[in-house]
Amino acid sequence: MPLSTKAVENVKSTIDGFVKDGSPGLVFHAIDRSGKTLVEHASGTLGVDSSEPMNTQSTVFWIASCTKLVTAIAVLQLVEQGKIPLDDAEFIKKTAPELSEKKVYADGINGVEQENSITMRMLLSHTAGFGYSFIDPRIQADRPEGGSGDKRDILDAKLLNQPGSMWEYGVRLTYITISNPYIDHTVDQHGMGRHRSRACYRANARRLLSRPCLHASRHRCRRRIYVPIEGSSKEPGAHAST
Repeated sequence: MPLSTKAVENVKSTIDGFVKDGSPGLVFHAIDRSGKTLVEHASGTLGVDSSEPMNTQSTVFWIASCTKLVTAIAVLQLVEQGKIPLDDAEFIKKTAPELSEKKVYADGINGVEQENSITMRMLLSHTAGFGYSFIDPRIQADRPEGGSGDKRDILDAKLLNQPGSMWEYGVRLTYITISNPYIDHTVDQHGMGRHRSRACYRANARRLLSRPCLHASRHRCRRRIYVPIEGSSKEPGAHAST
């Protein structure tokens, strides 16, 4: 059901109000469940020191890990359709065989074999064993993963924890989009790829990784928190904090 003209104008007026104090601009786009646009509006400029206006058609935003949300939604829709199993390790071995070949570098140096096979549930819930170089000091890298635009930054990532043993924020969702042919179709089919900031609002790792990343981490987190999975006896060990 479309919004009334008055409702659309109220939305636009509210958005315009956010940038009156000189704050950076924004682009707003609301759609209904069928993908039809309800209202779209751009207001303000690209930055506090820029006079270039925001544009609903051409302004591109780097939304970083917000793409994980889009990817997770697409995957769970496919789970509902019976096309992706959450707990079948053989499915992951078939679609992303390199994952089963990875060793686990708990100390950051010496690799050991995986004790458990990776599943889609682990990839979705940050328990597959991956980390990020800007958070975990066990990963030695000069830039954040994907910072060069080279997908090998992601594909060559090391496992740091035994799969299923604990939670750690990492690169795992990128593997889902690279290895599964259904994801792109699902994203486009449900309108998630048609956002006006479309170049960055896609759960498409191949496209995201083909462009230079706009972000460079200047500071490393000096403390890490591990959340063991219920029932697991694994301890993070001496490397739990730095």
